Amino acid sequence: MPKLVPQERITLAEAARRVALTKRACGILVVESDPDQQARAARMLTLEGHRVVGSGSGEGALALLSQWTVDLVLVSERLPGMDGIELAQEIAELMPEVPVVLVVEAGAKEHPAASLVGAVACLTKPFRLEAVRELLRSLDLEPRASVVPAE
Repeated sequence: MPKLVPQERITLAEAARRVALTKRACGILVVESDPDQQARAARMLTLEGHRVVGSGSGEGALALLSQWTVDLVLVSERLPGMDGIELAQEIAELMPEVPVVLVVEAGAKEHPAASLVGAVACLTKPFRLEAVRELLRSLDLEPRASVVPAE
């Protein structure tokens, strides 16, 4: 059983207030095959005011990207079928304007192939809220659009 990391507890009203105050809410796709990790990342990013969609596979992520506009993609290194490295490369070729962050297993600070496939950074699982905040600040993302179906 994975070790649970304490989460900041806030009320729904506080979450809504944070979302309203966030002027730079971005659309973020989280690609993670572990449903618990995916939900944790989505919750963390949503509480920061971002709009989040998730996929458990590379193929599912590509299908979502054909329908939704996102500003950032977090890709787990290990995925069923198409792995995270292949997916990062595919996204970099199809949508070079969308930054991809490779999420690697604990113990691996940097994946040797990350920069070769177009990933702008690596995060180590399980990542903490402060690491995500710093990453988002460093990327200085400008929201491209709301996360709505693409036409």
